Amino acid sequence: MNENEIVKNVLRSDRRKMWIWGILCVLAWALAVMLPWSMLLPMMAKVAEHLSQQHVKPEESAEMLELLRAIKIGTMGTMLGNLVTMLAAAGCTIAFRWPRTA
Repeated sequence: MNENEIVKNVLRSDRRKMWIWGILCVLAWALAVMLPWSMLLPMMAKVAEHLSQQHVKPEESAEMLELLRAIKIGTMGTMLGNLVTMLAAAGCTIAFRWPRTA
């Protein structure tokens, strides 16, 4: 095997790895940005609309506060999930460039 064939094999392998990591990165970003909010925001809008149309009695205010707390916790959880997924996407972006020790 001469040097040119070795270089071509290495470049072909590296190109394949870069395509795989690139596709994984795009999928991770799509999941980070679109998936959680496409489910959460419509649900939050329906709940807010439903709550605004109701007349809250004093004995139901505790239940209403509990519901609003659940919405707040869900929103914060989704934001943290987005952050973790975005960090994973960034990791996929740089993973193929991470220095390897022999």
